[in-house]
Amino acid sequence: MVLMAFLGINSILKGQTVTDIDGNVYQTVTIGPQVWMKENLRVTRFQNGDFINNITNNTSWSNQTIDARCYYNNDSVQNATIYGALYNWYAMNDNRNLCPIGWHVSDNSDWRILTKHLDNNVDTSALGWLGFDCGGKLKEAGTSHWSNPNTGATNISGFSALPAGGRDSTGLFYQLGTGAAWWAQYQQNLSNARAWNVYYNTQQVGTNNSFKKYGYSVRCVKSNCSTGSLLINDTITHLGMPVLIPILDIGTLAPTCNIISYQFDLTYNPAKIQYINNDISGTIASGGTVTVNSSTSGLLHISFMTTTALSGSGPILNLQFNTLNIGTSPLTITNFLYNTDTITDITNGSITAIGLYGDIDTNGYVQAYDAALALQYSVGLDPLPNSEPIPWENWRMIIANVDGVGSVTAIDASLILQHSAGLITLFPVESVKSSENPVADVAITQDNSELVFTSTGELYGLNIYAINGNQVIMNTPAFLVPNMMSATNINGSTYNIGLCTAYSPNDNTEIMRIPFTCTAPETLTFNMIINKTVVTKTFAVSCTVGINEDHQRSVNIFPNPAKDNIEITGINHGKIQILNTLGQVVYTSEITNTKTVVDISGFLSGIYTISIKTNNDIITKKLFIK
Repeated sequence: MVLMAFLGINSILKGQTVTDIDGNVYQTVTIGPQVWMKENLRVTRFQNGDFINNITNNTSWSNQTIDARCYYNNDSVQNATIYGALYNWYAMNDNRNLCPIGWHVSDNSDWRILTKHLDNNVDTSALGWLGFDCGGKLKEAGTSHWSNPNTGATNISGFSALPAGGRDSTGLFYQLGTGAAWWAQYQQNLSNARAWNVYYNTQQVGTNNSFKKYGYSVRCVKSNCSTGSLLINDTITHLGMPVLIPILDIGTLAPTCNIISYQFDLTYNPAKIQYINNDISGTIASGGTVTVNSSTSGLLHISFMTTTALSGSGPILNLQFNTLNIGTSPLTITNFLYNTDTITDITNGSITAIGLYGDIDTNGYVQAYDAALALQYSVGLDPLPNSEPIPWENWRMIIANVDGVGSVTAIDASLILQHSAGLITLFPVESVKSSENPVADVAITQDNSELVFTSTGELYGLNIYAINGNQVIMNTPAFLVPNMMSATNINGSTYNIGLCTAYSPNDNTEIMRIPFTCTAPETLTFNMIINKTVVTKTFAVSCTVGINEDHQRSVNIFPNPAKDNIEITGINHGKIQILNTLGQVVYTSEITNTKTVVDISGFLSGIYTISIKTNNDIITKKLFIK
């Protein structure tokens, strides 16, 4: 009774049935303002009768860039009726429409409405696991189909989600009995699109961006032709390439609505893109007449008429643009009329023109400099303060995020560095390898007053985001692997480090040492991105060995500031290192006399750190070179 009151007594109604083009009959359910199929789609043909490609071979599935479907383990006898079919994104997004007439493939807005109805407090614009128990309200209760524990499953919504599993971009099937995922008509970029999912061991609902070649389930939602629902997808393309932009009605227009005209205005940025042409062939408006007035720069006045009522869903018009400059141009529809009815349910989009992946400075080449820019950005530095202060615009983030995962991290810098050296010719975002993640780890140990970071596996990129403690203060790090690029952002309590390399160090290689000062034991937290894997590590720092203050004061550096040579006195043994402001070791030697002379004539002017390590302590001094 409490749950029914929460969802609304009349918000969930047992539905009727709907039949697809193959004759399959589906039960439906009304949830709030929407009518959903309560079964996964299993149709083999598009709405117009064209067959959807049935792909059983793994290699063929991996190479497919047009519509594809399959059944789990390619077993339609066991799985089609219960779990439905699995479709790649290209089939789901096809203008020929998978769903019956009067229905459409559930889009991102449909899922957000559904989730918001189940939990009014959920932030449906976020990614990840959402809400408190939305997933439980969607899942079929019990363990007839779901694996234990099927956490929180009540099916109070009547949605009756079953664990249909999926098929990855290599063709492998996974998670039958433990997970379910459904496509939504939202494209993140050229390679990825939005999906929603539930899982056997959580009662939350999840949403994430997934590779378009994956196979997921599809649910259809009943359309409402009386209002219209217009969509322009965000499109990403390379500079100089023409781009075709469909103006979509993602509802379903019934012939009984007798829609025989539309008109609207569309604005765009003429500095970024140029209008070229229009076309209605192959759209649901095919056979009519369209007129486009483009006399005003950045504005199109569009009118359409026909003698045959528009029917179905899909594009009502295709507009062609050329990209003129790197960047994003919004595409904004205003003043839209179907016949004489004003349509306000409009999702506007954009065209983003990018250069070469990895070419962050857009000079036409992928170079080591681009890798350095990515590494600096990953630690919060501002590598392009004059041309584009942080945060970077979306188009530059797309160019820099060459692994296609998350934000710009050290692994992106590593990949750009590898590309600049000819070690790779394609970035993961450009190939089917975007899900690959070399296995690596980083261990933290303590050696006297230094934290030692040691890598295992194939380490190419490492980001560390830490905060100096109250009792333990980390100083300038020393980077120990030759040819490993580094960036640091150490400012107050902020302690961010980025490392990348084109060649992975050998197993159990010390990659970095961080000297510290300590007044009392304290546990530090290190948030890391190791290649693509996000991990959090803690380390309890001991202060049993620290800096001997008397010894620190007895060591003298003269002259300071200096230009040609310095003399180090007050100590007769130990190992000396001189580090630049990037933490790179630029000089190493052993101290064997009470006076050590160091030639610094070849050093650039600036501030350096002198670190002297003895058997018992570490002494640090600042050196100023003129």
